[in-house]
Amino acid sequence: MATIVQRTPEGLGLEQQLAGAGSRFTAALLDVLVISAFYMAGSLFLIALLAVDVTGLSGVLVGVMFGGIPLCIAFYHLAFHIAWRGQTPGKRVLGLRVVSVDGNPASSGQHLLRSALWPLDAFLPPLPFGVIGLSLIACTPRNQRLGDTVAGTLVVREHHAQMARDPYPNKRWAELEHRALVDRPGLAARLDRADFDFLRRLL
Repeated sequence: MATIVQRTPEGLGLEQQLAGAGSRFTAALLDVLVISAFYMAGSLFLIALLAVDVTGLSGVLVGVMFGGIPLCIAFYHLAFHIAWRGQTPGKRVLGLRVVSVDGNPASSGQHLLRSALWPLDAFLPPLPFGVIGLSLIACTPRNQRLGDTVAGTLVVREHHAQMARDPYPNKRWAELEHRALVDRPGLAARLDRADFDFLRRLL
């Protein structure tokens, strides 16, 4: 699986896994379900409004709503990516996030470029829905679609490392019954001369 390494100011390398075409397609399907639910609710409201609207304005709104589907989807991606710092509902469920190519959080301008080019990745005729975007993700070295390449972004998998449990929660050293750190032969064997010298200086 492709990875990137982000260098911190301290010189440490943080490795991040790039999301593949399969996980990104699944996230996109989940987003389509969310958008469809919004559209269904809006459609039912406008249809009910048509029955009592004598001005015909609701009919115009229905045409705008369904004629502007690509723009609405692009706005959905832009709004969620900015508000949720690189995630949509689908990406959040699958643990994916949009970041800059250097591993840092993507800027609002980068999200805007990605969203503006999303219709080309998804709706460019005569190819079926999403074929261009998925093909680019599967074939490019860093799993980037057209919008990612232009905006300088990547989609990575998030890993939440679990912190080790505190063996003495909310206790001070003076409150411990046995004021000694647990040491085992296996742990002591990992210490070298420099480690022991460091511990002596601390004591």
